[in-house]
Formats: sequence, C-alpha cells, structure tokens
Amino acid sequence: MTKTMRSRKGVTLAEIMVALALVSIMITMVVSFTLLITERTRANAQNDAMRRDVEVIRTGAERWLDATAPTTLTADGGKVTAGESSLVFQYGSLRGTLPGGESFTMRTESTSSVAFEVMANGEDALLFCYITCQDIETDEIVTFTVCLNSHVGEGGVWGGGDQ
Repeated sequence: MTKTMRSRKGVTLAEIMVALALVSIMITMVVSFTLLITERTRANAQNDAMRRDVEVIRTGAERWLDATAPTTLTADGGKVTAGESSLVFQYGSLRGTLPGGESFTMRTESTSSVAFEVMANGEDALLFCYITCQDIETDEIVTFTVCLNSHVGEGGVWGGGDQ
C-alpha cells in the first residue's frame, strides 16, 4: 500500500493568525472590564467617604447639641454657640467645646465646608448643618443637610444629598 496523503505536522499561518486574533480580542475585553471596575470602585469609595463625613458631622453635632440643650443657640456661618460652648468646622475637622470645658474633634475626609443655621421657636430649636463635599475626581459639589432638634434624644434625622 502506498501512502497517498502525507501526515501533516505543524500549524499553518492562517491558524496562527486566527489564534492571535482571538487572544487579542480576549485581552481587550479583560482590560476594558478592569478599567470599568476600577472607575466604579473609585466612585463608590468617594460616595462612601462623603456619607461617612455626613455621619461624623451628624454624630458630633448631635453630641454637642445634647450636651448644651436647652440653652439658646446662635449660629454664625461655620460656627454655632450655646453660652460658653461652641461647635465649629474648620480645617477639615468638626470641633466642639462642651459645657464644663470638655472638647472633642472629629475629622472628615472630603468635606470642604459646613454652615450652621438655627431656627428657634421658644425653647425648641432646630439646628441645620449644611455640609458641602467635593468629589475629588469630578470636582462636583454635593450638599447634604442635617437637621437636629434641640430636645435630647430627638435629633439625628438627616436628609438630602442632592447630586
């Protein structure tokens, strides 16, 4: 018996080209997906930082307000006072001085400013904290509003975050 067909060894150029094309398509998909996930992770981390900052400021303001109630509150932009006690936001930190001289500092990550406003109705008062955060990557300004009641135990409701 004679062999009419030679046994084939090796790969053709066309097979190599197809394999390279498939590998390059897969690499492109992996790189694109990785970039997308990285961007989303970064955005979520920034949003988490803003929400943590709002919670830090709410907690600090609530602590200060509970310690100073039922004293009359006065606000002047970035500072609110109740007698000798004060609450101020500066240099990325919320600083409070409580009655009796005790003080506390609570740091924030992405908050650029906090403005205070007091609305009084007799003994009852509402303390509004307008918290401005700046997205580091997009320079977008996001404002949150925290509203606290001067009655002990009734504060801490926050709302907002218009984007």
